[in-house]
Formats: sequence, C-alpha cells, structure tokens
Amino acid sequence: VIPIASFPFSGFNVETGPDGPVPNPNFGRQFGLADMVLWTAFSNKFTPPFVFGFGPTLMVPTATYRTLGTGKFSMGPMALAFFLSRKWIIGAVAQHWWSVAGDDNRDHVNLTDIQYVVRYRITPATNIGCGPNIRINFDPANLILYGKSNPNAALKVLGPYLYSCHAKDGNWPTEEGQ
Repeated sequence: VIPIASFPFSGFNVETGPDGPVPNPNFGRQFGLADMVLWTAFSNKFTPPFVFGFGPTLMVPTATYRTLGTGKFSMGPMALAFFLSRKWIIGAVAQHWWSVAGDDNRDHVNLTDIQYVVRYRITPATNIGCGPNIRINFDPANLILYGKSNPNAALKVLGPYLYSCHAKDGNWPTEEGQ
C-alpha cells in the first residue's frame, strides 16, 4: 500500500507519495528494509480518462543492510501516465536516479525504474491487479572492473534496447574478487 496525497496547486494537481522502505527478500540472501523513494508529480487537473504528470524523485539511503540499498542520496526526473475508467486502471510510472551524495566507497547510482500498473476495479474503492517494477542499471565498465563478464557480449544482446551507456578506463582484475 502506497499512500498518495493529491492537492491542487497553480493550475495543476500535485500527487506525492513515498515508496518504501519495504521488506526486501533479495532472493533469499538478505532480509530487511530497502532505500526509500519519494516522488512528486505535477499532473493535469484530474479529468479522466487520462492523467499525465511529471516531477522530481528522490531516493534516500534507508536500507537496513548494505546489500539492500545504494548507500547514496539520489535524485532525478519522474513521469506518469494513466488511463482511468469505471472498470480499469492502466498506466505506468517511470523514474530515473543519479547519485548526488553518499558513501564514497559505493558505486554511483544511474538507475531507471519503470512500474506498469494494470488493475480491475471491483468497486469504486476496491481493485485488484498488479504493479511490478522493472529496474535497469546497465554499467558495462563494472563488468570489467569486477571481472564478471565481457561487456562486448552484453552489448551485443542488450544493444538494441539501450538508450545510452557510459564507459570508464580500467583493467581486468589480477586477483579473484578485486
């Protein structure tokens, strides 16, 4: 359950809500709370069936364990688009974060999150559906720096789907885990 506050402001509606920190099972390896995200969207006046919005998003390092969070304060843009009918809620929220401060010993954040939403309205106040997140953090340079894989092979597979990526200089590690 994500509490969302909505209020009018200068010709727009402002939608804001926290996302997390939620228990993160991390595929059975670690259990705890993840980083917290706060997003705010300036949207068109609520006139169904279409609602669009944009605004800032902030990620705060609140994870209870190092493996469950970024260790960085991050911010960036967000956008949402929804179709609302008497029986369906269909839409998506897209966010992107870049780290701006935090633990210098942690990797920089350059992360995209897309959450699509499909819900069927049983009653005006009750609906059932799904809203999974898709997260993308493609950093081919880290494949080399941590000795995980050849980035050329990854680029051949993912290349058609990438909008951008970055590179940095480095050498293959000489020892395992370096």
